[in-house]
Amino acid sequence: TVFYEIRTFDQSAAPLDVADLNIRVTNPLSAVKQNLQNLSTSSGKFQGSYSLAFTDNAGTWTVTADANKNNTVSDSNNFTAVYYPFLSNVDVVLFSNAAYTTPATVFSQGNTVYYQVRTFDQFAAPLNLTDLNVRITDPLSIVRQNLTGLSTSGGIYQGNYAVPIAGNTGVWTATADANKNNRITDSNNFTVNTLCSTQALCF
Repeated sequence: TVFYEIRTFDQSAAPLDVADLNIRVTNPLSAVKQNLQNLSTSSGKFQGSYSLAFTDNAGTWTVTADANKNNTVSDSNNFTAVYYPFLSNVDVVLFSNAAYTTPATVFSQGNTVYYQVRTFDQFAAPLNLTDLNVRITDPLSIVRQNLTGLSTSGGIYQGNYAVPIAGNTGVWTATADANKNNRITDSNNFTVNTLCSTQALCF
């Protein structure tokens, strides 16, 4: 929250009360985010505030005040809003190859499931984390892989899980969550078929 004080003076630099003070707060794109009109000063002062939202633009903001008593007098001052990214989205994507280029959701016993966890901030930009957790659970809800305290680079963590030759068949789940400021979770399912269903020699 930005707190500001507007001071009004007469021609001899003594505090002057007015009842027609106007205040505008504009963002770096010159969009008016706060517009207050016909305010009054007390002992030549008005105190106000503007609460920056997480999604507000970073950069130079401007607080402008003017009063129209007899003639328009105005003043402005700038402040800088720093971009503070926070986790907004986690996305789990599954692949069948180590290059992470072939999306897949169906595997066989003995296959390796490659996964990417992508983390984004409130502006959908990649966000690096150091508190990412990944779990792989089988169709019986048994946790087969549990990794904690992982880090993303460029907003991406790449991992893999080798399904055992005798791994349970059915729908498995890859779940990722991160606890930066607030917990965000995503999951993706993949199906594991019996090895024989894809091997001619099994028939």
